[in-house]
Amino acid sequence: MGTLREARVVDAPIAAVWEVLADVSVLPELSESTTDVVVDGPLREVGQRFRQTVRLAGRRWTSDWTVLELDEPRRLVVDGSIAPGTGYRLAEDLEELDDGRTRLTVSATYELPFGPLGRLAGRLGVERRVAEELAVVVRGVAARAEAAADATATRRRPGS
Repeated sequence: MGTLREARVVDAPIAAVWEVLADVSVLPELSESTTDVVVDGPLREVGQRFRQTVRLAGRRWTSDWTVLELDEPRRLVVDGSIAPGTGYRLAEDLEELDDGRTRLTVSATYELPFGPLGRLAGRLGVERRVAEELAVVVRGVAARAEAAADATATRRRPGS
């Protein structure tokens, strides 16, 4: 089993960051590999499911995800799988900072099939790809939340 972590301070309040995390329908805009997400609204309860389709190495893969933990607006944990023996879990944690910013930490834990062979494959390429994708998505979440916070601040200014 491998674990990767990506953290970033987002120049937006915790509520703005949470709204982006809970709205997984925006994943195709945040991730070049995600081509489609099928979900019934924002993630709001444990047990809620969604389906994500990604394109990697010229192939399409479909992942079914389930919300395992949800503590709005602080923590969201989802569990996914492509095939038997392959699984991954994303834990997305938010910490409200004193200056109106938010620390976003995403931990990805994954398990590949085939024992030692799967671990070797992970070290050779899958782990690097997951790390790159994780960084891209965290940057995308931050940018989207910051843009939403900026738009809200602009609407609140007198004369805007």
